[in-house]
Amino acid sequence: MMKNIWNISNLLSLFRLLLAAPLFVLIYNADYGYAVIILFTGSISDILDGYFARKFNQISEFGKIIDPLADKVFVSAFVIALLLKGQIPIWFFITIISRDLLILLGGMVMAKRQKVVPPSNIFGKMAVSAIGITLLLFILDLLSPEMFLYAMILTTLLLAVSFIVYLKNFFVSLK
Repeated sequence: MMKNIWNISNLLSLFRLLLAAPLFVLIYNADYGYAVIILFTGSISDILDGYFARKFNQISEFGKIIDPLADKVFVSAFVIALLLKGQIPIWFFITIISRDLLILLGGMVMAKRQKVVPPSNIFGKMAVSAIGITLLLFILDLLSPEMFLYAMILTTLLLAVSFIVYLKNFFVSLK
């Protein structure tokens, strides 16, 4: 598993993981200008790490772990800061965090039983993108309260669909 660990793809994921701390501080302190820069940097690193992994055949078991972990920590930093400030409802926070924790636990079970880490899927990426877009539009004050509620509901539906797909894949792989 440690073979090919220090490649550009994994370094970009590690970089995104490290960006979670400054993102949390910036969001919590309502320094949204710099937070947006961190958010875009994290998003670009996510796109590039997948691109480089495929282009240069750098797909590794470590990369399959660190990439989604970095995504989850990055998004968690964002939503925890907003929750602590009272800017997002607890149900939205619980939906995001519980889905991520359940997927993480399921992935750990699959890795232990089958010695392979399940890859991300398109529905998961769409759900994470929806979270990011919804919260970005919110912190930029581009959504009315009603539109923010609709965006959270749509994001929650995408989270549910992605979770169902992960759950289906989990049970299929255990057979």
